[in-house]
Amino acid sequence: MDRNNLATLGIGIASLLVSLLVSIWISTRISQPLRLIAQEAQAIGQFALEPKDLGHSTIREVEQLIEATEDMKAGLRSFQKFVQRSSCATSWPLARGAHRWQRSTLTVLFSDLTGFTALAEKLNPEELVAQLGEYFGLASEQIEQSHGTLDKYVGDGVMAFWGAPRPDPAHALGACQAALGLQRGLRTLREKWQDEAGPRFMPAWASTPGRWC
Repeated sequence: MDRNNLATLGIGIASLLVSLLVSIWISTRISQPLRLIAQEAQAIGQFALEPKDLGHSTIREVEQLIEATEDMKAGLRSFQKFVQRSSCATSWPLARGAHRWQRSTLTVLFSDLTGFTALAEKLNPEELVAQLGEYFGLASEQIEQSHGTLDKYVGDGVMAFWGAPRPDPAHALGACQAALGLQRGLRTLREKWQDEAGPRFMPAWASTPGRWC
């Protein structure tokens, strides 16, 4: 009788150990990719969108989460082409549920393109998107280099401001540098477009150099 009890106890302990090992293995298979996904979520919060291999999971829901994370990063990378990382990353976090209002003096830049509608009618959609992409890319680069914040694109227009959300005592100088840099860059783009024998965009203020400074 004692021998049977010992055998039963041994089998029970062995089964418990096997179950424990299986549970540890399963939890590891789940927790490891979830840990990587959590790290990626933190990186995305800082707009660190470089592709990264998160591996794969045999658990369908975890695999779907991995794929969704990579899809989100790919979409944000496309968005990041026109918006500088500094204005998207959480460099100046607000408290949850709080509003911090502060009166400040800023410098604002508005720029749009002369005769955009007429030029757009001469271009097919692919050419229009390509030229606008180059122009907006140039504008974003100049704004970021001069420590400005890109506010919005409205059709062919660009709005940006300097001095917020991070205070900048030289905000007027930064705006002037961006405006002049945009003029110089657009001249280079227009020469490129001319070589390609295509219509050439011109900002509405390009005919009055120095107007902003």
